[in-house]
Amino acid sequence: MKRLIKRVFIALVAGFILAPTGLGAASKSKDIPAPEAGTPSYNAKKDRLSQTRYYTMKPFTLPLLAERRVIEQFTLVISLEMVDEEARIDISRVVPRIRDTMYQTLFQMVTFRRRGAPLPDVDMFKQRMLKIALKVASKKLVKGIIVQQAFKQPVQ
Repeated sequence: MKRLIKRVFIALVAGFILAPTGLGAASKSKDIPAPEAGTPSYNAKKDRLSQTRYYTMKPFTLPLLAERRVIEQFTLVISLEMVDEEARIDISRVVPRIRDTMYQTLFQMVTFRRRGAPLPDVDMFKQRMLKIALKVASKKLVKGIIVQQAFKQPVQ
């Protein structure tokens, strides 16, 4: 009973916080087909992901080094596709562990990259980050992953 009250309270507080920012849940549309198993159900025609189906993580920002100097920074924004709406609370509890593991992997992939392209392909990021999310959070919580933004910019 306490857990139910806690979930309702969190949902109400989140509603009050997200309502003024315009980040509320997107309305459901009848013309969007049901997703296939294992593929994210992102509709590219819409500006935002559904807040009831996706958990958008804070951006990851990594330095790109050359000759012991930070020359550029790489930013990556990831959203986790939840199995169902009730998974949001459980995912929010494991997000610090997910972020830590993802940062460790991203630093290995990006920071001191010397051979080939300065950044790996976005699909490679997506595959590795999905593997991490499934390992840390389990398949009971996370269904897929979407890389919303991936870009690099010079350090000013």
